[in-house]
Amino acid sequence: MIEFSLVDVKEISSNALRSQFEEDRINNLADSILESGGLLRPLILKQVSIDEFQVVKGHLEYYAAVRAREKDARAAEMVRAFVIPIKADDDVISKAESQIQKLSQTDFTKPTKEEPPSDTSAWISSFETRLSQMQEEFGVKQRETSARLKKLEEINLDESKDPLSLFNSLDQKEMALRLKRSLRSSRAKPEELAKLICDSRKKQLNGVFSGYKEIVKCVNGLGAEGLLSVIDAWSSR
Repeated sequence: MIEFSLVDVKEISSNALRSQFEEDRINNLADSILESGGLLRPLILKQVSIDEFQVVKGHLEYYAAVRAREKDARAAEMVRAFVIPIKADDDVISKAESQIQKLSQTDFTKPTKEEPPSDTSAWISSFETRLSQMQEEFGVKQRETSARLKKLEEINLDESKDPLSLFNSLDQKEMALRLKRSLRSSRAKPEELAKLICDSRKKQLNGVFSGYKEIVKCVNGLGAEGLLSVIDAWSSR
């Protein structure tokens, strides 16, 4: 299924040369990204591995996002994108590109008029409707999750029950055991997540995560909802 998601700019690459685009255009679009809080037209990406994405459409926008990140790393570290999964076949990708390109040019913050049915298959119509719904649902979940994570970071918990403290102190084996008890419905393996968490932690300033958002950004497969499940479980112990 095609997903509408936030993707770390550092995990994206393009096979188009940056020199193909004028620096003034890149800089102007980068400034627009920072002023508006993100790309108005999401990128279209093909996922090639768990933490690697290739630009399918939006090469100029990608380089503008890179430039925006150079100007303000915190404000422009993530970009909105439609992500085509790794195992999608060529026919699905071709149809998806056509429909996503049309949808990505739409301002989803404003109501749109329904267009007459096209002469393409019912799959396309269903896909377009679902994709629009996914974008709306994603926006709501993203705002709710961000608000909850921010609130959690403002709460002073006893260190023995502070999930962030545990993320910064548990060794890989103990981390895996705790994740196994907290993420019963997760598809990701606790052992793999524990390794990602510990490896990512070592790369942080002073070897610790500064907040929950850093964990979500660095640990692929956990996700904000998974993180919240862990926080709930660890806070109640």
